[in-house]
Amino acid sequence: MGRTSHRPIPRVEISPFNALGFGLLLVAARVGISLWLFSLWASLFIFLGAAIYVGFYTKKLKRRTTLKIVLGGSAGSCAPLAGWAAATRNVGAAAPWLRALLVFVWTPSHFLEPRASTLERLFEGRYSYASCRCR
Repeated sequence: MGRTSHRPIPRVEISPFNALGFGLLLVAARVGISLWLFSLWASLFIFLGAAIYVGFYTKKLKRRTTLKIVLGGSAGSCAPLAGWAAATRNVGAAAPWLRALLVFVWTPSHFLEPRASTLERLFEGRYSYASCRCR
């Protein structure tokens, strides 16, 4: 993919195994620090967001379905829940869930907003916008 061809893994500057290991280390550190400083709920939402993004969105949805944008928004929805849980230690209020719902609903419309150059390529059939056409 042209857009990502200059990143460290495609350029073989770092192995996928090492990148995954470092990423898991960062997630574990963040969850541990959150558990120590904030609350179990904040840590759980941080872990859930990372797990949904890496395990569900990236590995299962990203290259297989156009629903990736809609369902992938659930990972972003964990951030307001984690923030609210860290600040208040209470996830029973409606406010954090409404914020999470807002992020979930906003994600597809934000991502799918077409730009003029994208629309031109889309209408000419040279670009598969938000689809699962992979080579």
